[in-house]
Amino acid sequence: MRTFPQFPFLWVGLTDAEQEGQWLWWDGTDVQHYTLVMVEWDADHRDCADLRENGSFFAADCDDYGPWVCKRES
Repeated sequence: MRTFPQFPFLWVGLTDAEQEGQWLWWDGTDVQHYTLVMVEWDADHRDCADLRENGSFFAADCDDYGPWVCKRES
């Protein structure tokens, strides 16, 4: 987030669309496999998550528009 301070949030590819409260990466990997992640403001209609400046994840409507951050092979 320090690299792109002009963005208030970044989409990170987390979703709980399959099962409410079970956050998965877009490739289907359970996010809890890597680290304990707390997604704030979770609700039935908010099935995607974004990353905020303080390092917190917030649930959001998947139809909201915003910039993405992607993993890149080195």
